[in-house]
Amino acid sequence: MKKTPKIYDFQDFVEVVDNCSYSHTIVKAMSFRNFKKWPSLTTDYQIKKLNPVKPLLKNMVEITAKRGETHLYYKEKFNGGSKILFFIPKTKLSMLAEAQENSEDRGITDKRKQTILTHLGDIIPLQKKSFGRTWQ
Repeated sequence: MKKTPKIYDFQDFVEVVDNCSYSHTIVKAMSFRNFKKWPSLTTDYQIKKLNPVKPLLKNMVEITAKRGETHLYYKEKFNGGSKILFFIPKTKLSMLAEAQENSEDRGITDKRKQTILTHLGDIIPLQKKSFGRTWQ
């Protein structure tokens, strides 16, 4: 951060993280193509039946996923025991292979771009006024 005191865009952030460690940190800047539109394979009935208390992400402090398993392990306290969260029935696993890739970058809305330019336009250098697309 001392070498790059101002971070204007995501590429600046990637470079700072890449250079921050002597342990050869590998940075993977993900694009919209790295994400998929996953189908929902659960119902409220299944969650309530298999998990007596509906687990909320805000209450979880640690989540563990194991390759080949259709459930997660989670903790609600750092020194507490793990609980099992059943969320994908084994009968529906074949549907996961059918997940579609995102076909386009949603970007940010024109209204949001104008708000950013209005508030920060004076301090952003001209060559940094693009974030995936041109600002204007």
